Amino acid sequence: MGRLLNFINEVRKITLPYGYGRERFKAVEAEEMNHVKVAESVGGARFNEQFLVEYNRLQDIKVFADMLRNADELMDTTVQREPDFDLEIRYKDDVTERYLLWLGRRGTPSVFMNVTETHIFYKVASDVTDRLIVTLGVDD
Repeated sequence: MGRLLNFINEVRKITLPYGYGRERFKAVEAEEMNHVKVAESVGGARFNEQFLVEYNRLQDIKVFADMLRNADELMDTTVQREPDFDLEIRYKDDVTERYLLWLGRRGTPSVFMNVTETHIFYKVASDVTDRLIVTLGVDD
């Protein structure tokens, strides 16, 4: 029985790059970011480095990657309230970026800004907001 299991494992190793099960592996490899830290924001002028939670699993990081990929630049850059969260995103090449996130309510867009580009705001679609709410564990 042990030889059979060893044989099956070897076949899986050989065939994994060519078929079933490879999609998840490719998704992990293709994702550029590998770590996201989240803190409650202390206001737009300062970045809070006392992180409440850290994410490093693909299913958790994916929502933040989608947030960045699918954002649209806002023309009207007035945000009437303080940000909700400070995000620190670390990429596989050890580059780190920081963002301020104004989390919308369920079914509404969210807004974020890179702290190094304070003059540009980005809008995130409502479906991504809904996924952020779930990932962050925020009560609506």
